[in-house]
Amino acid sequence: MYRKYLSLLISACVLTACTGETTASVTSKTVPAEKITQIEAKVKKLYPDADTKLQHQIVEVAVESLESMVFIKGGTFMMGAFKAPCSPISTDRMDWSPDAKCNTTISNFKTGSNFIHKVTLSNYSLANHETTYHGFDAFKRAHHLPVVHSVDREKYDLPDEQFKNKVTPTKTWQEAKDYCLWLGKLTGSPIDLPTEAQWEYAA
Repeated sequence: MYRKYLSLLISACVLTACTGETTASVTSKTVPAEKITQIEAKVKKLYPDADTKLQHQIVEVAVESLESMVFIKGGTFMMGAFKAPCSPISTDRMDWSPDAKCNTTISNFKTGSNFIHKVTLSNYSLANHETTYHGFDAFKRAHHLPVVHSVDREKYDLPDEQFKNKVTPTKTWQEAKDYCLWLGKLTGSPIDLPTEAQWEYAA
């Protein structure tokens, strides 16, 4: 359930064009070199004791978080779950309908999540993929925390490259939240978890 929350949210922002020379070790087709240099300086300041490899990985992850953002134009939509037929033809399949009269589950009835309501969102951007081991490993190591599946990875001598682009699991909502806020701190952009409304609207 928390995997969806690892998709990153960032408010729409404008990045200035690159001016002057830079010695950025990470390149990008969409993020200006000047911005990358700023991220590198911040990483070196925040993690002076991290080795060069980890610092570089953190910069890569921060830059990639900006590259992956897909702009979503704000708008209005009806949010919530439709009700279902009171006597469904089959319990294997639920035919959803705005004209149906019955709640679909007791939990929906208790929480009111079946209440259809209008939601209006302003412009925002959402990452085009879920968070990978490469990104989450950098976050964990930067904070001196064990990486996901650290015991098995060490026991079987599994290289990071084997997991690099795979989607990483997370144990709690707070881990996902902290990861997103960390990227925001590195990039200077308002990165956070998407709200339920932003997630549904994008979907």
